[in-house]
Formats: sequence, structure tokens, C-alpha cells
Amino acid sequence: MRCEICGKEREFLLLTETEGAKLLACQNCSSYGKVIKKVVAPKKGTDPTATITDLNTERPRRSSNEPTNELVQNYAEVISKARQKSGLTQSKFAAKIYEKESIVHRIEKGKMHPNESTAKKIENLFKVKLFEEIKLVAAPTAKKTNDLTLADMIKDKRKK
Repeated sequence: MRCEICGKEREFLLLTETEGAKLLACQNCSSYGKVIKKVVAPKKGTDPTATITDLNTERPRRSSNEPTNELVQNYAEVISKARQKSGLTQSKFAAKIYEKESIVHRIEKGKMHPNESTAKKIENLFKVKLFEEIKLVAAPTAKKTNDLTLADMIKDKRKK
């Protein structure tokens, strides 16, 4: 397998989030982002999806037709307004949902996404909707014409 940043051939690559893009990078190039998964080159005759291991937590795979619930974009504002409307302080609100006050503060500032169980508690307490159903649509696949890497597409200004 080839690193999508430097183009070097490696036995395993790391799925890395770099500048908002998810790329398969070698050990050296993975330092430019946050490592998500380790991807091992599949052996001939095996299922390639069985070689991916998640370095954080293993998540169930979803089919592209299966609807999924996503946190609404303005969740912080929705939660903050609902709490203020009910007249609760952040500390009393945190106590009602059995969370730390610092967690509530970070969620209301938009610095942290509430996990699913915390979001459900908030929805039940304030009768607000924090999740919206999104149906995933499979993107059309393009035919591969050549094996370009990110490094192939960058113009080096030093080479003149």
C-alpha cells in the first residue's frame, strides 16, 4: 500500500485526519494529523475490510442506505437556551443529568459534543430535539486512471 502523502510503499498505513481530510499515511507522515485507524495490507485471498483495526474504538459498520442520527449543528445554542428558559443554572442542570458542571459548560460552549446517552438525557429533560435523521447516500465511484498521491499534486516552488 502507498502512503497518500509521500507515496512510499508500506506494509501498513495509518488512517489519519489531517487538516480535516482523512488520508492513509505512513508512520512518518501520520505525525501531521490525528491517527484514527491502523490499516494493514490485505493478504491475497482475504477480505480487505477484515484488516482494518480501529485504534480508538470499534464502531459498527453501517450500510449506505441505512438512516443515521446526527447531532444538530446548533446543539450548543439549543441546550443553552432550553436551560435558561427553564431557569436552571449550569450546576443544577448538570446535577439533573448526572454530569459534571465542566462537561455542561463545554457542551454549551460548543467545545464538546455530548455523547448519545447525555444527549438523550438532555432531550428528555428539556423536551428538545438534538438529533436529526440523515439518510446516507453512496457517492458515485470514479474509475481509477493512475495512482496519484498528494505529493504528486503539489508544486514544489524550490524546483525552478
